[in-house]
Amino acid sequence: MWQQDGIKLKQKLSGHQGSVYTLCTDQSGQWLYSGGGDGWIVEWSATDPGNGKLIAEVDDQVFSLLHLPDQRYMIAGAFSGSVFFIDRQQPGDTRNFRFHQHGVFDLLLIGDQLWSAGGDGKIGIWDIKRLDMAESLRISHDRLRSLRLSPDGEMLAVASSDHCIYLLHVASRKILGVIHEAHDNSVFDLAFAQDGKTIFSGGRDAHLKQWNWMDEKSLKRDVNAHWYTINSVSKHPTLD
Repeated sequence: MWQQDGIKLKQKLSGHQGSVYTLCTDQSGQWLYSGGGDGWIVEWSATDPGNGKLIAEVDDQVFSLLHLPDQRYMIAGAFSGSVFFIDRQQPGDTRNFRFHQHGVFDLLLIGDQLWSAGGDGKIGIWDIKRLDMAESLRISHDRLRSLRLSPDGEMLAVASSDHCIYLLHVASRKILGVIHEAHDNSVFDLAFAQDGKTIFSGGRDAHLKQWNWMDEKSLKRDVNAHWYTINSVSKHPTLD
């Protein structure tokens, strides 16, 4: 955990026995959840971060996590392509759905549906009330790395290992645009600006790029930001 002023290390959270691949928070921001190569899902309190609590364990590497607003279910996407619905009240009743292949790299809640990004190039759409698959969408034939919803909730940006960024209309499920060769190789993560037109992307090529997906000349800025890969992109909450 980091303190913003001066970017100083505030707390080191120890406990996992393998690489930590994913983090998420609950809606209050008071609880942090981590998942990793050991199959553990650990809960950390903002008020007592030194003491993590193992809330679930799956027989797989955890690549993605999502905490549902009702506080009961935790969703985990795994290396094998499984999506785990973990009942916080009865962890022994965890449900495992093997839909994707080659990993589940991201999870996103849109309304009462869970959207999952798979290594098979598909998006899975799940009914979280019935805890079952509702439909699937073929986006690419390569890995889908991240799903990002526009501020108005109408558009979904999809990062893919085929070097492309896909723009999907949520209601119609139609692909409205594709930024081809957005990066030299895999696009790992995306972030929308508040205007809904600007997208930031990061990838294996270590470049950070700014796009206006509604403009034919969509690339606005290209920064060689790191020596290695950019695995995650996050927009500052107040700055454009």
